[in-house]
Amino acid sequence: MVKIILLTIVVVLFIAPLFSTNFLQFLGCIKYKSCFRPFAPNWLTLYSFILTIFGFSLYLASNPVWGLIIGFYGAMLDYFDGRMARALKHTLLASPKKWDTDIAMQIFADVRFPNGKVENVRIGISRTIFSKWWIEFNFPGTTDLGKVFDPFADKLKALSILVYFGFWTDILNSWLVIIIVAPEVFGTLLRRPFRFLQKYVKQSKASWVGKTKAMLQWVTIICCITVDLGLENKEYWAILPNFILSLTIIFAIYSILSRLNWYKKEQLDTVK
Repeated sequence: MVKIILLTIVVVLFIAPLFSTNFLQFLGCIKYKSCFRPFAPNWLTLYSFILTIFGFSLYLASNPVWGLIIGFYGAMLDYFDGRMARALKHTLLASPKKWDTDIAMQIFADVRFPNGKVENVRIGISRTIFSKWWIEFNFPGTTDLGKVFDPFADKLKALSILVYFGFWTDILNSWLVIIIVAPEVFGTLLRRPFRFLQKYVKQSKASWVGKTKAMLQWVTIICCITVDLGLENKEYWAILPNFILSLTIIFAIYSILSRLNWYKKEQLDTVK
């Protein structure tokens, strides 16, 4: 089993560099009817979520080899959605926040052509808010929706697995799992579409603290799987997942605190 998983990792890591920026731009701009772009960053995020959850379901169904292989491919897609968004940041289409609408709710955007000319052209029709979200979901580049959807999907994947190891096995301390859920939920409330805490937010971009926290979550999960499969049965290894999860909690809390502007409310009250 270990050999198969390692071989899969090696193959994926060998293929990954072949996806150059130009190739990612080509994939991301493939479009079908109704503005459907199957390789847009938001779709890759959704594929990653589905594969990860499906892979872990196979793992729980006593098929750990295929479960871990599919889960690993899901993790690679999570890596590629970020690369895709960066590769397509400067596309032929303007960002959705720069879109304009006329009376008929036809979506327009500034399109930059290869000759450098910029024109405002119609790119779709949005008669409801959901139609506009559909176009934004299929946008081949960085979107405000993607900035929320990607971290939300990552949190949901990681927390679902941590909850299993905390409440259905004795590998993780259940109280530690409960504690890590709190700052993750609060961090989600600081993002779009939730507005009631926006005046306290100093910055919403991913920081090194948040990235470290996310990495530690997945290191915790890897350690849990290692213990669960009995691949490492030394006594100190059994306490390693809880130790790393404790570090994760520290980084999660610090990440929240670093994103808040504690003086914002006071400043607003003074201005009024």
